[in-house]
Amino acid sequence: MVGHADKVANPGDYFTVELLGLPIIVARDRKGDVHAISNVCLHRAAPVAVGEGNTKFGFSCLYHGWSYNHDGSGRSCSGMEDAADFDPKALQLPKYEVRVWEKWVFVAPGGGAPDFDEWIETTAFRAARYNMGELEFHGARRYVLDLNWKLINDANHEAYHVPFVHPGLVNAYSVAKNYGVVDPDELRGNDDADRGANMSPDVNGYTHMANEISGELLAMEPNPRGPFSKVIAALGGTSDYRKIKPALDCLQDRDKLAHYFLFNWPGLSHFHFMPDGLGLILLVPIDHEHTEVYVEWWMPKVSRFDERLLQAALIVFGNQILDEDGAMTQLVWTGLQSGAYDTGRFAPTMEGLLYAYNVWYIEQLQAGLEREEA
Repeated sequence: MVGHADKVANPGDYFTVELLGLPIIVARDRKGDVHAISNVCLHRAAPVAVGEGNTKFGFSCLYHGWSYNHDGSGRSCSGMEDAADFDPKALQLPKYEVRVWEKWVFVAPGGGAPDFDEWIETTAFRAARYNMGELEFHGARRYVLDLNWKLINDANHEAYHVPFVHPGLVNAYSVAKNYGVVDPDELRGNDDADRGANMSPDVNGYTHMANEISGELLAMEPNPRGPFSKVIAALGGTSDYRKIKPALDCLQDRDKLAHYFLFNWPGLSHFHFMPDGLGLILLVPIDHEHTEVYVEWWMPKVSRFDERLLQAALIVFGNQILDEDGAMTQLVWTGLQSGAYDTGRFAPTMEGLLYAYNVWYIEQLQAGLEREEA
């Protein structure tokens, strides 16, 4: 995910972004097609656009004025009229795979990306229930952790740590019955059309592999949660809490109390579908010991002050959970660097999705090494 779709809603709209060190322009041309192109001029490697905005005819390099259309094709190069065998219109900035889905723009800068529809399929299955068009952007947070990306990614893939790292979530949802088997084939074997909807009502969580590149973790709300949990707990339980902070009107049955965490590999991001809306977490490796974390919140528009206050409290609570994860994984990073640790075991009933991810990740590393040796 590189940006919001509303940034390129109209012909001529564009925004710039850097993805893993690669400068990129995302632009919508006058025909309405969206493109992702390199933001590095073919003349002297200067940027051809900055920031975001709208441009009728395309982009001009800030250094020497070479100009390009919205799709990255060359338009004109002032000063190059006398150059032999040179046609500005034959130029083409590198192009990358790009898709607009719901509220976001996704770009795959390298070759070999999975089919986008397959990649997003599990997330799209959940999104269809949440009336995405009614959710509005409620803010974002960006911060840097001094650790390798995989540590925070591992924490995101399991709920085993919740009772120990997140005391505020002890009353949020039960993880005691959150199951996951360590055989990836068995994880992928849950062919339930509703991905767990027909499970026994006393199952408060599960992990599931929808396909080879998409995983899902479910946690149910059995108790009040959030900064007001102690106050709401005095009223009774979750049902009373949800009278004050009801779930989205569009949700039915168990979705009114469900938290679905959707993972799409190889992207280092996951969607958190919750009774109140949607959260998005994106990990951006800076180098092997620094990781940028980007978080977004999407909820419906509300008018009453108490409704806005509850939404704000939810975001504050979410940031508290993120800070707790960051602090713990920072300690883990220190332990890994000490040389006192080698490898650890996976908990069969709690870390099935994490195991499946690690199996997939090792397979990708091995395939990459084989390609380099070939």
